[in-house]
Amino acid sequence: MSIVADRDAAGHDVLFADSDAELAAVAGARLSAAHTAGATLIVIATPAHLRAMAETFSDEALASARSDGSLIELDAAETLARLCPGGAFAPDAFDAVVGTLVRRAAAGGAVNAFGEMVGLLWEDGRVQEAIDLEAAWNTLLDETGAELLCAYASSLVDDETRAGDLDTVCRLHSAVVAADRFDRSWRFAGQLTAVRQARTIITSALRARGLHGTALMDAQILVAELVANAVEHGRSAFTVSISIDHDRVLVSVADDSAELPVVAGPRTSRDSSGRGMQLVHRLARRWGVDPLPLGKSVWAEVDR
Repeated sequence: MSIVADRDAAGHDVLFADSDAELAAVAGARLSAAHTAGATLIVIATPAHLRAMAETFSDEALASARSDGSLIELDAAETLARLCPGGAFAPDAFDAVVGTLVRRAAAGGAVNAFGEMVGLLWEDGRVQEAIDLEAAWNTLLDETGAELLCAYASSLVDDETRAGDLDTVCRLHSAVVAADRFDRSWRFAGQLTAVRQARTIITSALRARGLHGTALMDAQILVAELVANAVEHGRSAFTVSISIDHDRVLVSVADDSAELPVVAGPRTSRDSSGRGMQLVHRLARRWGVDPLPLGKSVWAEVDR
């Protein structure tokens, strides 16, 4: 699945991989298809991911691509070190190392690249350098017409303090891509501050899985209302889970209280009680409550 992000020019996608298997499957399929179409491939990845993506090619195609130079494989950490001659990312070094390579390949036709140097920078806490590297890639892609898929680990969404940086990364890309299925859960303390924390983390996770527009806004509202209901009435720690496939988003919030949510209008014009579940009832295509050995799980679905 993919969605158009905020970059006007096409050709620069991002994957927030939930596993090595997802990274290899998504990136490998794109590279294999591009090679079949005649593109030169430039793959800048960790050794393990280089091996995993190579396995998506047939033995014959892989041997041919390596021998004729249409597959260029580079170690991500070693290449990144060359881009940081003074210990920090240097755009001039990027242009000399990666820019030269891409321009040379683009002179002979289409170029399709994969890179996870940005992911290595982020994991090392060098978030602004990752953003600067993304911007440098955009300049090079606009110049050469090459296409690029970048990769990060999806665990970055768990740091709520980096939500703004994640949003910036998404906006620097043409599209956010992912596999068709995603299931993830988070545990939060039963405190009022957890409402904002849960909304921030889940919003980052949804955006990293390619949600946007109405689907994203509706899912955000559902999370906020179900979490607020759990904190106000459940009075316990709670778990937020999301499940995404090709046509729907399922949000569920489990707490330790057996008290069931009620869709009820406010008692007075100044009383907001009951409005949360009204919103859930109105926005969700389906919603319900599942009993648990201790407490309950309230869930709601929206179209994606």
